[in-house]
Amino acid sequence: MSAPQFDLRSRLATGEPFLFSWMSIPSAELAAQVARLPFEGVALAMQHGVIGFSDAAPMIAAINAAGRPAIVRTLWNSPEIPGQALDAGAVAVIAPMVNTRAQAELL
Repeated sequence: MSAPQFDLRSRLATGEPFLFSWMSIPSAELAAQVARLPFEGVALAMQHGVIGFSDAAPMIAAINAAGRPAIVRTLWNSPEIPGQALDAGAVAVIAPMVNTRAQAELL
């Protein structure tokens, strides 16, 4: 049975701070534990960490299984990587190196 989908858009629309933890260590077991801490979500830092997509996929599943949303900061502003993260169950993607509206629209 899958965890209920987290509605990040509605949560952010409240205007209240959204507090989440950052992870840069590639471990699904650790991600499951971090997801149980008193934060509202967990972000995986792929850009400056050592988390690859093969690490991120089970980490996203572990975070979601704990009832928290997974957010992924991708390596670059390439459209393939955010799609993979969202397909794996992330509720949001932070895309670095996006400096223009045109770059954002390509994602």
